[in-house]
Amino acid sequence: MLLQLGKRVAGTSSLAGRLTRAALESTALALLVACLAMNVLVYGWSRATLRGQAQVQAAIASDGVGPALLFGDAKAAGETLRLLASSPDIRRATVFDGAGHVFAEYDVTTDQMVLVLGKLRLPFVVKR
Repeated sequence: MLLQLGKRVAGTSSLAGRLTRAALESTALALLVACLAMNVLVYGWSRATLRGQAQVQAAIASDGVGPALLFGDAKAAGETLRLLASSPDIRRATVFDGAGHVFAEYDVTTDQMVLVLGKLRLPFVVKR
């Protein structure tokens, strides 16, 4: 019955058929626009949540790395950065000293921390 109604509506050129077709098309377009709007909202909320989490993790890491940076202990700074490995959202973290030089860094793609002592870079492998 529904298939016959569709054939009748699509094949007819009466005013009722054209109005029904226009109503169906406008409903489909409204659903498409609503779905797009929902996707944009969810993306915005997810991005804001992820940004907030990253800011909290950066604040925690900076509180942990601060004393190590103050006393020039690159190994302690690297161990603090190693704690970020438990977060799947963080792929890389770098600590700079007051002169703008790299003090310690962590890179999840190589699964190692790099301790920087002056110009000497020592790999420090993280075991999971």
